[in-house]
Amino acid sequence: MITLAVNSGNESSRNALQLIYNQSRQNGMHTIHIKPQDTSVYFNHKKISLRSYIEHLQKREAPDLLIVELTKEALEKAVYDQLRFNVALFFDKPSTKHILSKNGIYTRLFKLIRASYYIIPESYHHKDQRYITYGWSEAANISASSAELQVNGSLSVQCCVNPTTSASEIKSMREFTVEVPFNDVEATLASVATMLIYGIKIN
Repeated sequence: MITLAVNSGNESSRNALQLIYNQSRQNGMHTIHIKPQDTSVYFNHKKISLRSYIEHLQKREAPDLLIVELTKEALEKAVYDQLRFNVALFFDKPSTKHILSKNGIYTRLFKLIRASYYIIPESYHHKDQRYITYGWSEAANISASSAELQVNGSLSVQCCVNPTTSASEIKSMREFTVEVPFNDVEATLASVATMLIYGIKIN
């Protein structure tokens, strides 16, 4: 099972989530996407903690892919402290109401959310084998050399994998084109990085 934590709050995160969800379903993966509105949920006619619900899904439902949208309230109440994710996907330009930002709180997020890989904007300049960066810069692990809006409204993006990328799962890729149903290069690169790590086929 792949567990994916995503900071929501802007259009890019919503676009990336939709693309990852759709592509995983097309690959025949049993996918569960939860977007909690509180730190507790109603399950089997009773109220339980969000942490207990996530643990239940991980152990009992055992989906191929479990997507968890992070919330400000749950982060502040340390709901995710005892959980470990395979991938944490973070975005730039978060909502002003959200805990994730470029200040010290954003840096502290890496301690609040435990993950095997962190997929982050290249602009944050984190250099570590656990960090996979995306962006227009050639220094990013996953970058875009070009992007062209199609007549039908889709976006064709030429993606490039930096040969110095530490993640062995995506080293074999070099340059390829993907077409997505939205005009958002950042969301495209972030979702492509996530899917490449775990071998989810992209259109």
